[in-house]
Amino acid sequence: MSDFQALIKGIFMCGEKEVSNITDSELITYVVDLRAEATDSVVPNEQIDWIHIPLVDGERNQLKNLEKAISFVVEAFKDNKRVVLH
Repeated sequence: MSDFQALIKGIFMCGEKEVSNITDSELITYVVDLRAEATDSVVPNEQIDWIHIPLVDGERNQLKNLEKAISFVVEAFKDNKRVVLH
């Protein structure tokens, strides 16, 4: 059983441990990593682009990064790209 959530067609959300499984099973184009502590992709695959938009747990005033993440996913969706957020 997979531990990820399909938000809408081609857009998924999961935890760090599930990223490698979903990228294979759902043919993901972009991994949008929202972890502030991340320094590199958890999926070393040159065919999958890693986008790091850090959101810090409990920190206020992160609207710019949240808007950046949303805008990126919206544009990817419009281009029929498959995205996983984690």
